[in-house]
Amino acid sequence: MTDESSSTDETVSRSDEPQGLPETKHRSQETTNASNDQPRARRGVMAWLLSLVMIVAAALAGAWFWQQQQIALSQQQQHSHDLQQQVQDLYDQLAQQQQAQQHVQQQLSLTQQQQFSDWQARLDRMAQQLQNQSERLSAVTGAERQDWQLAEAEYLLRLANQRLQYEHDVRSALSLLQAADAIVLETRNPRFDSVRALLAEEMLRLTQLPHVDTLGALHRIQALQNQLRSLNWSLPNTLKQAPPVIHDDVTDSAPWYQILLRNMQAVVSSMIRIQRHDETFQAPLSQEQQYQLQQTLFLMLEQAQVALLRKNDVLFQHSLARVTQWLDAYLLIEDDNSRAIRHSLSELSNWTVTQETPDISASLQQLRRLQEQARQRPVRALEEPAA
Repeated sequence: MTDESSSTDETVSRSDEPQGLPETKHRSQETTNASNDQPRARRGVMAWLLSLVMIVAAALAGAWFWQQQQIALSQQQQHSHDLQQQVQDLYDQLAQQQQAQQHVQQQLSLTQQQQFSDWQARLDRMAQQLQNQSERLSAVTGAERQDWQLAEAEYLLRLANQRLQYEHDVRSALSLLQAADAIVLETRNPRFDSVRALLAEEMLRLTQLPHVDTLGALHRIQALQNQLRSLNWSLPNTLKQAPPVIHDDVTDSAPWYQILLRNMQAVVSSMIRIQRHDETFQAPLSQEQQYQLQQTLFLMLEQAQVALLRKNDVLFQHSLARVTQWLDAYLLIEDDNSRAIRHSLSELSNWTVTQETPDISASLQQLRRLQEQARQRPVRALEEPAA
């Protein structure tokens, strides 16, 4: 910049001078051109140098960057190679472990198969032993379903005999025999056909017995208890007057003194009552005595109900007879209610409470005999091989 300013000043100064000779002018022009070419050359060199420096710097930067990339690429390749080597090592280890595992599994499978076959053989032997023991147990103790059914039938037959013998309950005994027959039928064993034949005979004998309306008799006795409350145990307030004694032989045509005597006799008879005490006089009962009498009659009728349920004919007749006796002894007034009660007591006393019951124990005995024979046969069969 200094050179350019100085050249410019010289040019200006020279231009200010007066124009001389042509040579002088020519020289000054050459000098001026030469001075102008020198800065241009310098500038071109500087630009070329600058370009060269920039090219070299760019080349150096590119070389450095390329070198860095090559280093990073080599490191990445090395790292990838290391990773591949590690993966390969892992694959090798996994293959070795798989081979070892397969070998162990083969050994275990062989061992397990051997153990499983041993256990299976043991289980088969135990199952066979259990089956043999079950067969022996069922043969000795009768644990089969048929034996349980027969035991139930035996219980029903024993209960039927008790109901008929002790309670005289024909209907319950018949129902129990029918239930036992159905259970024996479920066994489907022809060995027990004889039991069913005896059951059929016993059921036929029970159905031929006359039916006693026990429930109706109980209701009638209950109605008698209710009617006892309406009985009148006391005497009426007014006594019946005895009719006057009139002699029929006195007529209106008789003399006046006979007519007067008859009228006087009628008046005296209506005013005076004569009672004979040659028999025991029954005084009317008090309220407390009436209550006690009613409660006693209630108990007698309840005793008759119990005797009816238990089929006790002696106690039943005795209870009804005592009720009738007490009514005759303490009832002073006879009316429609008392006569109805006496009529009902008379009808009930004609009933036959008890009846002859047949023997139904033959089927039970036959069933027990067949069961005992069935229990003894397996025991003998087991004892023979042991002997």
